[in-house]
Amino acid sequence: MDEELTNQIKPYIDLLHGEGAPMLGIDMTEQKAIALAEQKCPYKSWCIVKDWVWVDLVRSPKIMESFQRAGTEPTMLYAHHVINDSRGRFPPGGWVRSSPLLTFSDGCLFETRNTVYVLTGNGKRKEAALETVMGIF
Repeated sequence: MDEELTNQIKPYIDLLHGEGAPMLGIDMTEQKAIALAEQKCPYKSWCIVKDWVWVDLVRSPKIMESFQRAGTEPTMLYAHHVINDSRGRFPPGGWVRSSPLLTFSDGCLFETRNTVYVLTGNGKRKEAALETVMGIF
């Protein structure tokens, strides 16, 4: 593989498979995770995930301003494994990338405008450029 191609794909490999700061999600059954999501956010879709990456976006003043105007945090989620999704948008065993974070609560509920993600098991926390995160599709 030539050096230019290696440099182009390195940020994606680092984000998806590189080391990160360990984070703990919640250790509970799928049914209990669903019940928690429905109790805490009854009017939102939910998605139960594992093997996840909490992504703090590299903060430039321009990015910070756009997130502040939108009322969101410069943080997104990538999960390697969907356990269950309330609306069937993401198949079990598939992956998902979230939109920006609105709130994080109960040590496992990552809430965006449309969905509350229940973070189960262990995850990683990393930093990446917005372009890298959005380049995953």
